[in-house]
Amino acid sequence: MKRKAIIIAVLTLCGLSCYFLWASSSVREGLDPDNDFVNWAPSAAAIQKSLPAGTLAERQEVFRALFENRFRKHEPGKAIGIRFQSDGTLSLLTPARLEPWHIDKIAMMLYRETRQDFGKNYEINIYETFIGTAKIKIGELRPLPNTPEQMSIVYRYPRTELILLRPAVQPNGNAPRPMGAMGYPKRPRVVPMNVSPSL
Repeated sequence: MKRKAIIIAVLTLCGLSCYFLWASSSVREGLDPDNDFVNWAPSAAAIQKSLPAGTLAERQEVFRALFENRFRKHEPGKAIGIRFQSDGTLSLLTPARLEPWHIDKIAMMLYRETRQDFGKNYEINIYETFIGTAKIKIGELRPLPNTPEQMSIVYRYPRTELILLRPAVQPNGNAPRPMGAMGYPKRPRVVPMNVSPSL
């Protein structure tokens, strides 16, 4: 009887130890201090001090380079890009598979810092990027009409066009769709966001 109690106590302690080890290693990334982008260099204040007294385009280019470096030069880096568009909006380019709460934090930082440095409430279009393919619009950050210090972020992931897998070249010699370099069918195409009725 005493032996069973000792075995149960040891197994319980082992189970609890394993649980706490798992829980500590599975901290949600949004709370991970390594992903506290506010403390990454260059800081918002450092970027503001570095902006030249030149034209708006020169100031935007310096801001773009420094803001991107905050994420790209960090270890481990994140492939973040921004573009000032001619229509007065901003494009935030994020790598594929970046967690949404990280995208939220980066988009809000970008909005607040550009508002402070350029005195404008930029609308931000958020894109997911893949190496060698076109960017895909996945969301939008918009300032709230009556309280521009606050913003809303809405994600809308595009639908993809489904292509049935058929032989690239049929026996009668007709090619229903182009072949890839190796003779295999090309990958399904992504429908551009501007044809999606949901946006």
